[in-house]
Amino acid sequence: MVDVEDRYVEVLTPLPRPRPRQIGASPYGRGMSCLFDGPRGAEVRTGQHAENMAVKVRYVMEGNGPAVLLVHGLGASLAVWGENIAPLAEEGRTVYALDLPGYGKSDKPRELDYDAVSGAHFLVRFMDTLGIKSATIIGNSAGGIVSAMCALIYPHRVERLVLVDAPGLARPMAWFLRFASLPLLGELLHIPDVHNPRNMIKSVFYEPKAVSADLVDELMHVRNFRGSKMAALRSIRSGTSLWGLRKKMLVLHRLKGFAKPLLVIWGREDRIIPVSHACRAAEVLSPNCTVHIIPYCGHWPQLERPEEFNLLVLDFLKRE
Repeated sequence: MVDVEDRYVEVLTPLPRPRPRQIGASPYGRGMSCLFDGPRGAEVRTGQHAENMAVKVRYVMEGNGPAVLLVHGLGASLAVWGENIAPLAEEGRTVYALDLPGYGKSDKPRELDYDAVSGAHFLVRFMDTLGIKSATIIGNSAGGIVSAMCALIYPHRVERLVLVDAPGLARPMAWFLRFASLPLLGELLHIPDVHNPRNMIKSVFYEPKAVSADLVDELMHVRNFRGSKMAALRSIRSGTSLWGLRKKMLVLHRLKGFAKPLLVIWGREDRIIPVSHACRAAEVLSPNCTVHIIPYCGHWPQLERPEEFNLLVLDFLKRE
């Protein structure tokens, strides 16, 4: 559990602009064209000519110094950073952890897109609202692809990037995510089943016995909030198909152009996004990327192996 006082802030978030849909176009690709477009993409990146919505966002903050922003993944909340906030803040950093829109105790408007690019734009709006000029961004799971997109679209706002068991480096992923991308079938599933905590724990941890009952209760609680499943399904469908990660979401080779320090941390026994993704990153991004694979560890290394995780991140933050 996160033993830090909750804070709330309203973030003016651009609503998706209506676009004429082409015959045969995928309904799940909205927002992706803004990545490397010309002038039209620049308009979306700055939020110009777009209607805004005030989204109430829960976050916590601890410490004093350069900013570190922690971004959770699919169906989670800032609770997944409960073992990391204080240790990172004690080393002269201001650590922020937030519930992304659609998750935890933040607003869950149906009007928003919940794809990775929209998430990247939101992170910068969140930073603007709190007066954060730049930050180290650490993203776990789906929060990792949001963080990677943020680094690619707004490189001047990201000092360092840490990807933790994050999609975007290769296509294979768990079958339950692929099935959830299908119309109707996804609505019948719960990702993972919130009515059966054992399924959720087995999917993200190598050693389920290490998980505290308080953490399980917190995650079950926030996953059952109204609107949470809607946000999760939209997020999945924006980047996943029955064949795995959509090709447009692959950022591995794009990250070659990210000229800032990059760290990849992976649980070797990850059942959701296989460790082969981390091995691929080591091949393609070397020598500008450091890759650490943690044995006997699942999809959430920051919770399952917090001491090792915190030491890796602190060492990375201290490097010149």
